[in-house]
Amino acid sequence: MYNTLFTSCLLGKSCGFSSGSFSFAKLVTKPKQRAIHEHVTYNFEMTNKTTLFGLILILTFLGCDSFEKDFYAKIDNGQKLAIEKNSEITFDLSTVTPFEWTKVLIVHGNESVPVLASKIEPHLNQKTTDLELNMDRYYFFTSDNELIIKEIESGIMVHYPAIEFEECIGQVEDFFKSYSKNEAIFTLIPNSKKIGGGTVFLFPNCETKFDRNNFGIFYKE
Repeated sequence: MYNTLFTSCLLGKSCGFSSGSFSFAKLVTKPKQRAIHEHVTYNFEMTNKTTLFGLILILTFLGCDSFEKDFYAKIDNGQKLAIEKNSEITFDLSTVTPFEWTKVLIVHGNESVPVLASKIEPHLNQKTTDLELNMDRYYFFTSDNELIIKEIESGIMVHYPAIEFEECIGQVEDFFKSYSKNEAIFTLIPNSKKIGGGTVFLFPNCETKFDRNNFGIFYKE
């Protein structure tokens, strides 16, 4: 079982908290802005080792890390370099995580229905929450039995260029991609030479279905 650090993203920021007592600003959404309306304090107590999840918290505090901002900045810059240099670019997921981890489970949301917690939980062996529309969630597993969660806007539905993770041979579920830290050193390949357009494909450091050497802008007829 894993202890849990809850994180979510707001305005490009992610905050990590271990289980226990903490407080957060309750937020509501208005057009083009998010305002803090009231301050609420929650106390969580772990009743047993299997009850590790409560709410996914939407937080914005000074000192929080900026996983979403750093992640997409790295993708955007990688696409730009790949197009300008006409060469594959390496994207190492660990360079945008200010913590140590051993493997990651990436759950991709969609635009029509939430991904139900009951579908995610078998991959975690513990409780979690539904993944809402147009969101992606990253579950990072650490060596000291912690689970760190980052939730960001969908790389497929919301971000431009769109982002598509290729799976290692043997993975079969489209919405779930699992990689070791070594496998999460990706080869970044755009399928368009328009910066900010098309799709960026991320090939993990493992055997994949498609040939990364003959793909996207490097495709040879």
